[in-house]
Amino acid sequence: ISGVCDMFDGIVSRSKKNRSLLEKRYGVQIDSLADLVSFGVLPVAIGYSLLKQAVPSESTFYKPLTFAFIFFGSLYVLAALIRLAYFNVLTEENKELNSKVFIGVPVTFSSILFPFLILIYLQLGKLWKDFKDIQWCLSPLIYLFFLMLFSFLFVYDKIKFKKQKNILYFFLSALFLTLILILLYLEMCLKK
Repeated sequence: ISGVCDMFDGIVSRSKKNRSLLEKRYGVQIDSLADLVSFGVLPVAIGYSLLKQAVPSESTFYKPLTFAFIFFGSLYVLAALIRLAYFNVLTEENKELNSKVFIGVPVTFSSILFPFLILIYLQLGKLWKDFKDIQWCLSPLIYLFFLMLFSFLFVYDKIKFKKQKNILYFFLSALFLTLILILLYLEMCLKK
């Protein structure tokens, strides 16, 4: 939901033509704060909830996984914060560059990746009964791996690609929504 809302907030803000420079700068800061909460803090909170659900508290892996999740989750949020702050400054300095190119992986990509990981986790548990034996440890580790990976990719300046004016993001969102609907349909068929 946050990914879809993020696609349209720019369209809505650009439709108001008579904004002052101060209002525009304020809007950029509020947008970044919303992005930090939606694409930085929320994926970590959801992943931590997955960890609490998947790993039994009496397990010997529970405390180390919890510590690792808090540590790397904090790094993930900090990397998202640094990326958003950096590009706010870059936007003010060089509007030409910022409007044409993404440097690093956009923070909003997490709105596609992390729900997809959760969906796979839930569906594999239902479709593949043997997965239940390793599910409690494997799922949080995979989620943690992607948190660590994206902490790096958010700020990695060697990754550059052209912005597609929300077309690519819209396509990926539509593809993801279609996949969710297919998996929900399969789940309903399996219950019958």
